[in-house]
Amino acid sequence: MRLIGVIDDAKQAQQLSAFLLTEGIENRVDLNDDNKSEVWVKDEDQFKAALEAFGDHQSNPKDPKYAAAVDGAIKLAKEQQRKARSIKKNIVKVQHRNTQTTGPIVKTIIGLSILVAILTNFGSKSTREQGANRALQFVAVEKPLSTELTELHGQRSDDLNVRLASLKRGEFWRLVTPIFIHYGIFHIGFNVLWLLQFGRMIEGRYGSMWMAILILVCAVLSNFAQGVVPEALGGSPAKYYDSGMLITSFGGLSGVVFGMFGFILVKQMTDSSSGFFLPQSTILILLAWMFFCMTPIASEVFDLHVANWAHGIGFIVGCALAQIRK
Repeated sequence: MRLIGVIDDAKQAQQLSAFLLTEGIENRVDLNDDNKSEVWVKDEDQFKAALEAFGDHQSNPKDPKYAAAVDGAIKLAKEQQRKARSIKKNIVKVQHRNTQTTGPIVKTIIGLSILVAILTNFGSKSTREQGANRALQFVAVEKPLSTELTELHGQRSDDLNVRLASLKRGEFWRLVTPIFIHYGIFHIGFNVLWLLQFGRMIEGRYGSMWMAILILVCAVLSNFAQGVVPEALGGSPAKYYDSGMLITSFGGLSGVVFGMFGFILVKQMTDSSSGFFLPQSTILILLAWMFFCMTPIASEVFDLHVANWAHGIGFIVGCALAQIRK
C-alpha cells in the first residue's frame, strides 16, 4: 500500500479514486487527522501510473472526466459484485454436486437387486424355470409357446437364433433385467458394495439422470454381448431344461460396476475438476480381478463361472461415456 497524495476536497478525492478504479488501479481513500483525504494505491506495481494520474488531477481537478468516472466506478463495482455472487453460487453448486451421498438411482438398483435375490433364492437351479428368475433372464422361452420352441429345438443352443429368441419376441426389457439376478451372497455382496461406492461418486457429481443413463447403457450393451457371443468365446448360451424351457443363466451387476469403474478411472485421469479419486490399490485390484477371470485358471482351476464379456464391455462402455460426459 503506497500513498500517492493528499487532497483537501473530499469530493475531488472520491472522483480521483473513481477515475483510478476505471483505469484498473485499485485504491483507497482515508481521512487523516487534519480531515484531509489521503489517496492510497494497493498495488506497488501500479504506483508510478497512479502518481502520474494524481499529478494530472492536481493540475486540472475540475476536468469532466473525473466526475464522469464516478458513474463508471459504480457500474464496475456492481459488475464485480455480480461476478462474485456468480462465483460463490458456482462453488456452492460444485460442492453440492460433489457430495458423496447415496442417490435415488443407486438406492433403487440396490433395493431391486436384493428383492430379486430373495425371490429367486439367489438364482438357485431349482428356481431358474420359475417366477422372477424366468421373467428376468436374457432368454426365456416357455413350453406353452410350443410352435416357437419346436422350431428352436432343431437348433443348437449356441446358435444365434436361439440366443436371440426372447428379443425377437419383442421382450427388450431382458437387455437390462439380468443385472438384478445374483448367484449367492458373495456375488450380490461384492456387486452392491462396489455399486454403492462408485454410484455415490457419480450420482453425487453428475446427478440421478446421468446415473440412470450410465447404468442403462452399460447394462444393455454388456448383457447383449454376454448373451449373443458364442459359448466357445466366453458367452452364455441359452440351454434347454428337462421341462422343455429355453433359459439362459447369467446375471449380476458386475457389468454395470465395471462400467462405473471405467467411467471414474477415465475422469480421474483426464478431468481434474471431476473430484474423483480412486486409490491405486483399488484400481489394481479391480483390473487384476477382471483380467484374472478371463484366464483358464479361473474357470478350470477355481471353477468360476464369470460373465467376462459383461465385465469387459461394461468397462469399455464406461470409459467411452467418460469421454462424452463433460
